[in-house]
Amino acid sequence: MTRTAPPAARRRTVELLPVVKAKLNWPSIAGPVLERPRLIRMLAENAARPVALIVADAGYGKTTLLGMFARQLVRPVVWYSLAPSDADPMVFGRYLLEGFRRDAPRFGRDFQRALEDARPGNRSVEMLAGTLANELATLKGPTRLLVLDNFQDAATNRPVLAFTDTLIRYLPAAVRLVVVSRSAPPLSLERSRSAGEVFELHSSHLRFTRDELGRLFAEVYGRPLSDAELSALEETTLGWPTAVHLVHEALRRDEAVSLEQVLADFRSSNLELHDYLSSEVYSRLAACCARAATAPRPRTNATTSCAASSARRSRRARVWTAGARSRPTPRWYSPSAASRSPRCGTCWPPGGRRMPHARSASWRPRC
Repeated sequence: MTRTAPPAARRRTVELLPVVKAKLNWPSIAGPVLERPRLIRMLAENAARPVALIVADAGYGKTTLLGMFARQLVRPVVWYSLAPSDADPMVFGRYLLEGFRRDAPRFGRDFQRALEDARPGNRSVEMLAGTLANELATLKGPTRLLVLDNFQDAATNRPVLAFTDTLIRYLPAAVRLVVVSRSAPPLSLERSRSAGEVFELHSSHLRFTRDELGRLFAEVYGRPLSDAELSALEETTLGWPTAVHLVHEALRRDEAVSLEQVLADFRSSNLELHDYLSSEVYSRLAACCARAATAPRPRTNATTSCAASSARRSRRARVWTAGARSRPTPRWYSPSAASRSPRCGTCWPPGGRRMPHARSASWRPRC
């Protein structure tokens, strides 16, 4: 005979869910950082919209930019840095509760009771999100800004997506939401977009412009560049902040080396960038593809295996990181394009029906 835990025990279970307080802290910005008034102004001009979506691959400075913007605000900010362990609606809701209680300690008693009594299922999750929206509508004072950073780590969980969709649908005027992700989250934003309620920033906006590259090296790095050097730097890095940082680190380590030499080495054999891509992209591949990404291409005939597809993607990604001596300008591939889901019997079910996935390794289906 199965015994059901009493209500008091269920409440204690929710209350005892561990809360890592560091996840609710603002990101620390170490060292000198380039001010980007162009992007700060865009965020400020669209701050009244209910939802802002910032989507770009790793290394584009999403968190740094938003942290700089949040520090300029005079209203409360609830910052939630998600991790893979947050891909659970109960954990997700608990952190949101604790985040808003930092500014309003008595906030969300009805929402807490709803968390304690919640049952598995999307309907229960939607009721939870609706209860939170009702609680948020009672907040007094200035409008709060809720930031969900690294949302891709929890967006693989459908109940978390249903929770977020419902919260956006009933989001009160007392709260504005910012979702930061490495890939476009599969949220139901079509209606909000058509109503002009969503502001979006992508990697094309976050790349350093030529003017920003000049100011970065002159004002932050203390190494002004000539027009020719700026052109070469922009052409090689395409304004990707991580690539620009690696170029500066190479110059800083050896003051005798010239920018031209660094960029030439960068095009021909950039092992540091390959290491960065390995840690930020390959490590997030599904297990079957992560093993194959660094393995030689296996011989196969009738069936295209996951390992064969991953080996081809790995070679394409290495062209992006290592370049080719026969070409003066390397071809750049985005990390997301190098990690799309292959069509094989492991990642794809029998019958050819495609499993839902997005264009990033962090969004790959479980194999």
